[in-house]
Amino acid sequence: MTRKSAGALLVAAAALLLSAFASGAQAATVEVHISGAQFQTTTVNIAVNDTVVFINDDSFAHDVIFEAGFGTGAAGSLPAAGNWSHTFNESGTFRFRCQLHSANFDTGMVGKVIAGTPSAPPPAPKSPGFEVLGVVGALGAVAALGIRVRRP
Repeated sequence: MTRKSAGALLVAAAALLLSAFASGAQAATVEVHISGAQFQTTTVNIAVNDTVVFINDDSFAHDVIFEAGFGTGAAGSLPAAGNWSHTFNESGTFRFRCQLHSANFDTGMVGKVIAGTPSAPPPAPKSPGFEVLGVVGALGAVAALGIRVRRP
């Protein structure tokens, strides 16, 4: 193996290892339960690309309509024990309500989803250092291979 190919191997291996150990944010799913003709969480803080699932725990129908125009549909369109979900692909504040149990988005059975704000819950903590140790160890092994290849 030539020095050039050994160097290329080292660069490719390092790039592969770094991409394997890079931490990426995982989209989350947050539940909002409907019980006693109320949304049990009236303000939901999420990250962009998270999904909110509305679960009707009542024995009668509800609906979930957002001021932005999306939702379950007609009044009473979320049956007892039913659920409906929406993924929020952009940041903003999205007000919602149950048409059957509110006159507008300000009073009654109402709530809001805040997507992409600093008040969103932080990601779960990871074990500190293990990713770095894995990358350093793997790079050391690749470097040792490169050094061994260069010897006559």
